[in-house]
Amino acid sequence: MGKSRTPWLAAANTGRASGVQPDAIGLAWLRFTLAYRIRVEIFLHSNERLKCRPDAFEDYVGSYFGEGGRVRGGSFDTPGWNLDVEVFGDRSETKLRAFAAFLKRFGVPSDTTLRYVLSDGSQHTIVVHECQA
Repeated sequence: MGKSRTPWLAAANTGRASGVQPDAIGLAWLRFTLAYRIRVEIFLHSNERLKCRPDAFEDYVGSYFGEGGRVRGGSFDTPGWNLDVEVFGDRSETKLRAFAAFLKRFGVPSDTTLRYVLSDGSQHTIVVHECQA
């Protein structure tokens, strides 16, 4: 093998960085890399009032993605609201439309939009009530 272009990674892979086994460091690095590269940011927004408590809605959205995502925060003003969600892993448009249909079944207001930004920076918008429930 030739000299590594990333000495910090070579040290991590040999376990010399902190005495941790190479497999553990390599696995942690791989998980971090995949999570960072395959990430979708979702922004939910409506100008109408939400029909439930904000914390209940955040829990509901968080439960949809489980360990594969997290609610990053939101703003629940009168009458509008927004909620930011970060999702890791493969999130194709089909899966995001399924999430939009899930929100529609929950009863979000009719003007709710789901804007998402892929890891490549491209932005897309889905009108929740146009999705099949």
